[in-house]
Amino acid sequence: MVLWTLPLRREYVDESGLIKKIRSDNETFILQQNDHWDQYNLTKNKIFLNSYCDANNIKLLQFEFADNDRGARDKMHPGPDWHVNMAAKIFEKLDD
Repeated sequence: MVLWTLPLRREYVDESGLIKKIRSDNETFILQQNDHWDQYNLTKNKIFLNSYCDANNIKLLQFEFADNDRGARDKMHPGPDWHVNMAAKIFEKLDD
């Protein structure tokens, strides 16, 4: 199962081989980020994952994060109701 997050979220591999998150305050990221690049990156990742799962006969459940209710204390992340609703969606898909 995968929950696709916001298109602008991504990471990179540094010189030592470690995976690093790209933060929105990172100057390099700000210069590279735009709606077209975000959509390209998200589409590419979906194609890679779908292809991998197809090739390995893995059932893939996919959900979008777009309906975040921002109900957490920080008013940015999903709140308890969102998590309950997402769990219900997942259980419904598992029955398919």
